[in-house]
Amino acid sequence: MRCVALLCLAISAALLPIQSARDSRVLWGRVTDEAGDAIPGVQITVSSANESSMVTGTATDKGDYVITGAPGGKVVVTAKYAGFLTAVYSTTVARGRNLLDLGLEVGRLADTGIYRVHGVVASESKTKLADATVTLRNLYQPSSVVQVRTDGAGAYTVETQNMGDYVLSAALPGYEAAVRGVTLNTVSNVSVELNMKQAKR
Repeated sequence: MRCVALLCLAISAALLPIQSARDSRVLWGRVTDEAGDAIPGVQITVSSANESSMVTGTATDKGDYVITGAPGGKVVVTAKYAGFLTAVYSTTVARGRNLLDLGLEVGRLADTGIYRVHGVVASESKTKLADATVTLRNLYQPSSVVQVRTDGAGAYTVETQNMGDYVLSAALPGYEAAVRGVTLNTVSNVSVELNMKQAKR
């Protein structure tokens, strides 16, 4: 009887790594450029949809990556590497191994090295709104923020030296905030009109 118990214990112990491997979530794949060549050293981040959990990894010399312990369900995968535009993917991670190959595009700096977002802030009736606060915030670097106030004609211009994905917003007492997504890459001047609704009393 004791031998049977020991045998069962040994079998259970042997099955633990197999069961653990099945229960874990692994994201793997290869990172390539526009020509299909592998890119080594790419920083990869996997975040849950609500950003409650996050894991990171780095591509090997052959551009391959393996990230274990990835969040389950819907996730956002971000790949970053100097000289390339940041790539963002949305996917679903299940238990076991999940294949996701990533592609990066070569980043192109603006001719001036400065990126400008300009436009006007107006109400629903197209009345230009003066003294509104316009904020340009980097989507992946929240600490990177530029703020300006609109002039008497409701016009604004914000500048940054970094390409990437941004959130552009306008705030003014008595109005609901206006929010737009902006991508800055090869175009050095982007025009965006922000329309604000009067706040409900």
